[in-house]
Amino acid sequence: MSKNHFVIFAPPTPLFTKNDIYIPFSRLSYIHGTYIKAIADCFFLSNKFRFNNILHYYTLFKNNTYLISFNGKKLRYLGPSYFSASNLLLRALTHIVNPRSNKGKLTPGLTVEKIEEETLNHFQKRYKGKDIFLISNRTQAQKSDIDNQLTHEAVFLFGYQKKEKNWKEIFLGNIEIDEQMILLNYYLDLCKLC
Repeated sequence: MSKNHFVIFAPPTPLFTKNDIYIPFSRLSYIHGTYIKAIADCFFLSNKFRFNNILHYYTLFKNNTYLISFNGKKLRYLGPSYFSASNLLLRALTHIVNPRSNKGKLTPGLTVEKIEEETLNHFQKRYKGKDIFLISNRTQAQKSDIDNQLTHEAVFLFGYQKKEKNWKEIFLGNIEIDEQMILLNYYLDLCKLC
């Protein structure tokens, strides 16, 4: 079973409280909705949990960059719902604000790391030597080559639009990030690489 890394660059800073999660059509769902849904959509497709997926979420908080990671093999307390994913993200945010609080205690499979260098440099060092697929909004990018290019451990980058040298580019449609995750998981199933 291959290990897939899904990396989201520059989502909006997750500033919300538990009360915000349950307000329909709130500012939270408008600004953060697709990024929160992407957490659940990375790991669930047709009620099957994807233990081999790892989601990395680069985000800013008070001018600092943090890497919030969700490791499918160890992850607990994530269901396929928006509420479940937003509660995990809120736990990570609470940990950033006050790591010693009970509410900021990280659950299994959820980690938070402060990044001391420029985000792209950190990303490139972390995945040096791995196949990186940029999920692009440019229609010239090719979807059809993915099955011929995938290796044992693939890295899929969302939310970054400048193609760097040695990256491959995939166009999944002009759709939101959460929908791209669903489509990519489905496509990986077809390639029998999940």
